[in-house]
Amino acid sequence: MHDDLRQRDLSGKRVQDMSAAERREMKRRFEEFVAMMRGAPAPAPRPAKAAKAWDPRAHGAKTLGAKTLGAKTLGAKRG
Repeated sequence: MHDDLRQRDLSGKRVQDMSAAERREMKRRFEEFVAMMRGAPAPAPRPAKAAKAWDPRAHGAKTLGAKTLGAKTLGAKRG
């Protein structure tokens, strides 16, 4: 029974509904987890990504010569 209890999924059971043996097993699992986390090295910080210049052509804007025309200026009246 002891080996069976160590392999049993207790995640869907409320603590109030567990037997004394199941509660002891949950406490043992928690203590084992804490011991592993204390011995684990802290994750290395990720380097910040460099900012990229915004390119309107990447988002479907049309170009006319050297000027980039956004969606609002395409429908504007020419004068």
